[in-house]
Amino acid sequence: MQNIFIGTIIFSGVILQTSFLPNFFSTGSVPDIALIMIIIWTVKTDFNSIWVRAIFAGLMLDLVSFYPIGINIFSFITVSFMTNSLCKRFLVLQAGRRFFIFSIIIVIGTMLNHLIVATLSDLQNFSWERVTLFNGALIYKPLYNLVIFATLYWPLGKIDKIFVYKNKITIKK
Repeated sequence: MQNIFIGTIIFSGVILQTSFLPNFFSTGSVPDIALIMIIIWTVKTDFNSIWVRAIFAGLMLDLVSFYPIGINIFSFITVSFMTNSLCKRFLVLQAGRRFFIFSIIIVIGTMLNHLIVATLSDLQNFSWERVTLFNGALIYKPLYNLVIFATLYWPLGKIDKIFVYKNKITIKK
């Protein structure tokens, strides 16, 4: 039940990212909803329990956006691993500055995701994007991703708490 629900959330986020949001944002600055969900889940838990979700989200995004299979999978796994490493290092010690650290992780994750996707697309002669980290759209994309992060952080955390509570009830019976 939990995996089906999480899969539906990921699929809905990917469809929202690729079909609905491009109507409101320019081509290079569409927020990465799937990436933000993976970062949130990595921050809430750890890499070992998120890598399957990252693979599924990357596969769905590759299929829907017509990228070669594996580009977004590799990107999401890399960003999730980087997020896990940064969270273990900085969030334990700096409890008072969590939002600032989350913001830095979102900006770094957005830049890293863009760099990986653009580089791998260019290497496969599938160059919809060029390897430029300093174009005008990439200035706004981390800001939009921060807004999406602030919007999704609380609901995704509540969903995980509901499933943890439901699993505790099932185990006690």
